[in-house]
Amino acid sequence: MSQKPRLLVTIPLPPKPRKTLQNIDSIEVVHWPEGEVKTSENMAKHVQGCSGILCSVGDKITSEVLDAAGEALKVVSTVSVGYEHIDLTACKNRGIQVGYTPDVLTDATADTTATLTMMATRGISDAIASVKDGRWGKPRAALPLGMQLPGKIIGFLGLGRIGYATALRLRAFGASQFIYHNRGTSRFADDLGARRVEFPQLLAQSDVLIITASLTSESRHLFRKETLAQMKSHAVLVNTARGGFIHQEDLAEALSQGIIGAAGLDVTDPEPIDPSHPLVHLPNCTILPHIGSATLETRNAMGDLALENVLNGMDGKALSTPL
Repeated sequence: MSQKPRLLVTIPLPPKPRKTLQNIDSIEVVHWPEGEVKTSENMAKHVQGCSGILCSVGDKITSEVLDAAGEALKVVSTVSVGYEHIDLTACKNRGIQVGYTPDVLTDATADTTATLTMMATRGISDAIASVKDGRWGKPRAALPLGMQLPGKIIGFLGLGRIGYATALRLRAFGASQFIYHNRGTSRFADDLGARRVEFPQLLAQSDVLIITASLTSESRHLFRKETLAQMKSHAVLVNTARGGFIHQEDLAEALSQGIIGAAGLDVTDPEPIDPSHPLVHLPNCTILPHIGSATLETRNAMGDLALENVLNGMDGKALSTPL
């Protein structure tokens, strides 16, 4: 039986970190079996005796999983900036280090957020569909007119690194008025001339409301029937953070009844969204398959950082980006 420390890798790694890992012979790498469902039972089975776990947002690292790993487990490293899938308290109580991958995905995610904002405000996905389904040019088939950003108020729930980078990109499209709601004052606010407002004011004043915050138990379904009703009837809601922020059935109702104007989603709850869900078929809802950080450069950088974290943790060293 191998005496090497064991590393459970639950996800397919990008090319660069995959090659790095292949060249390390001092550890035993356990890859998640292709096609196997990631249940708690399966996770507990594969994690036994592992010193490290390299995972992502689709992997629930619960106290039961940590118990199954036993005392050998030293570190959990996630290839993501979000970490709600990891029981941080349970890790802390067991002395297990936890690493994540901030900063390296800021630009790619901001690119996606700005792109999705423009798609939603201009109705691009429905316009593309009109060409493919033959509506273009037919009588009484004119598409709704879109909205331009100059003079509009752009609101951010969570004006952090990604929100700030998104705002800079939207400036190129004429956006100049920014408001935000954070728990405290954003360090990026002065550069944007952004005003901090309370959440009800964010809802009422935003022409475009962009979610770039971290999801917590308190913010789950923050956007539901009661809060969506407080938004402007032409408002556009954009979410590239986590799907759990939005009650999807309530959003579908708000979009179909004209309570708000449009939505752009790069995240849903669950993922993938059921193809039969009403949101998928609404012309004023643009949905992307969670591609926020999906560039080769960014995924390589995220994988490199996550691998560095897990190897450091297995070796008893400090992590480069700990939680």
